[in-house]
Amino acid sequence: MLVFIDYSTFFLCFWSFQCSSFFYHFELSTHYVIAILTVALSYLYCAEIFSAYRSWRAGKFRDMIFTAWSALFLAICLLCFLLCLFLSLRSHFRELA
Repeated sequence: MLVFIDYSTFFLCFWSFQCSSFFYHFELSTHYVIAILTVALSYLYCAEIFSAYRSWRAGKFRDMIFTAWSALFLAICLLCFLLCLFLSLRSHFRELA
């Protein structure tokens, strides 16, 4: 059951970003799709760490929503950190060459 939830969440995130690109009229590039997949995978890993997939009856709905949004926020922060790290490393290695 957990694997199904993981895949359904992944596809839900991916298709919601696709729909947002359609509604806001911007072109999907490979960089955007890679960023979408990275955020979705990061969210899945963070959601597992924070136990976001436990039973909805086990806790309060407010706490579960807060946990899910916290995991998404952490995934986006992780993506931004990695982006800054890779950009700084790329500029550093360009200076060395």
